[in-house]
Amino acid sequence: MSAVYGIITIISFILIGICLLVDKNKNRYLLLMFISVALANLGYFLISIAPSLTFALNANRLSYLGQVFLPYFLMMMLLTICKIDPPKWLNPMLITIGTVVLLIAASPGILPVYYKTAEIDRSEGFTKIIREYGILHKIYLVYLIFYVVAQLSAVIYAIYKKRIVSHLHAIFLFSATLCNISIWLAEKFFSRDFELLSVSYIITGLFIFLVYEIIQQYEALKLEEKHRAMRDSMTGLLNSGAVQHKIDDMLVSGRGLSGVMLVIDVDNLKAINDRFGHQTGTTALCSVSDGLKKAFQTTDILGRYGGDEFIVFLEEFDGGREQLAEKLQGILQEIASLKIAEQNDLKVTCSIGVAFATEETRQFETLFMRADKALYQAKHSGKNACLFYE
Repeated sequence: MSAVYGIITIISFILIGICLLVDKNKNRYLLLMFISVALANLGYFLISIAPSLTFALNANRLSYLGQVFLPYFLMMMLLTICKIDPPKWLNPMLITIGTVVLLIAASPGILPVYYKTAEIDRSEGFTKIIREYGILHKIYLVYLIFYVVAQLSAVIYAIYKKRIVSHLHAIFLFSATLCNISIWLAEKFFSRDFELLSVSYIITGLFIFLVYEIIQQYEALKLEEKHRAMRDSMTGLLNSGAVQHKIDDMLVSGRGLSGVMLVIDVDNLKAINDRFGHQTGTTALCSVSDGLKKAFQTTDILGRYGGDEFIVFLEEFDGGREQLAEKLQGILQEIASLKIAEQNDLKVTCSIGVAFATEETRQFETLFMRADKALYQAKHSGKNACLFYE
């Protein structure tokens, strides 16, 4: 029997390593859950090889250290999976309750309140504790039932609010919640030599781990799809819908009222397509896009608005109008210096229309019309130019 507990303990510690390797989000409750399982099973193993009652009771305390806090970590994992934000007072309250229960469970050998009496039996080749339960032993049962009710309530609430990905995940969560309490109750009514909880703890941990990882992958996939839906497939910049939405949000909220919108148009793109082919035109657009990425900060909103048109929104510009004009002229020169097609010595130029956000431009369309009007004037004044809306 000691060998079985030893194998289970080794598996428990291996699961800690797997958790550290696999969980990219480094969820502390997931790790602590597996550590609790390992401590509980290590305690079972040490009890099975205990040479004395004192050793066995100390091992029992170690096991209870894992067992008492395991429901707490399971609860925190369920709240994470179910996307329920716990109130700030919940953690300290649950930790305090858990500590009190642990002190009661660790009292055998000191006070006769959890076990009235305790002795060891080694007649079957391994050590087991023969105990008579004390007046406070039922506190642990109440503690477990409290957590089961709380965990089931969290899962049911998440299902009702449609915060769980699928019914299969809900079944796994229900199984994880009911597994330990079912085994614990069964052990109270049926005689046994083996602590089935040592196995059920591992199964519970694996259920939670499985659902957590599946949901993390699902969320990552959803995020990637959302990211792709917001991006222009050719340049990787924000697409027209996304850039308009972001700028509109900033203007409506008032955060963008000290900002500047730039509408940038690639000069003569149609002529480039007609003369050199659409592949060269695509290369020209991507080269301009790369140049704009380098020219502006990651905090600036940058997107492709149309076939040959880009939009940049600077939330704040520290310098004045002259400094901005100087910066934009430098960008135009950088773009004009790019070689698009080596064999044809092809270069491209751009024109820029600039409009400052004001109280009158609390909508994207209003500000865009001003910047676009300035762009129109720049295009008709010789191109490769930057003009401000007056």
